[in-house]
Amino acid sequence: MPSPDVDILNGDVRIRVTGIRDLTRSLEKAGVDASDIKETMQAAGEIVARRASWMAPSRSGALRNNLRVSKAKTKASIRFGSARVPYARFVYFGKYNESKGGLYQKANPFIYDALTATRSQVFSKIEQGITDILQKNDLI
Repeated sequence: MPSPDVDILNGDVRIRVTGIRDLTRSLEKAGVDASDIKETMQAAGEIVARRASWMAPSRSGALRNNLRVSKAKTKASIRFGSARVPYARFVYFGKYNESKGGLYQKANPFIYDALTATRSQVFSKIEQGITDILQKNDLI
């Protein structure tokens, strides 16, 4: 299997592995259950979410407890913020207000920082998950 190309974007905080969609389609054509692929991607996302929870600023713990990982076949998304934690986006992206003289809350991209810190673990989890799927389905 060729080494994947990876893009890490700060704004959306995501990993894009070139060819993962083709791999997913090929696995599904070979009879692999899509839920196995989703579980692998979620497990990779959980690694980042655990670190991000630890790195997130906390006064009450609401933001730290609000991180969620979504399941998808080709990505792991970490979401945060809700009606209970409406300030989450300002903590993460910072806040700018001209009437207060410009930037008055510095951005704290804790999910991006967690992704950077756990990058090798994430790649290992995805690689191991794909290997496990291939073995489970007698494809290797």
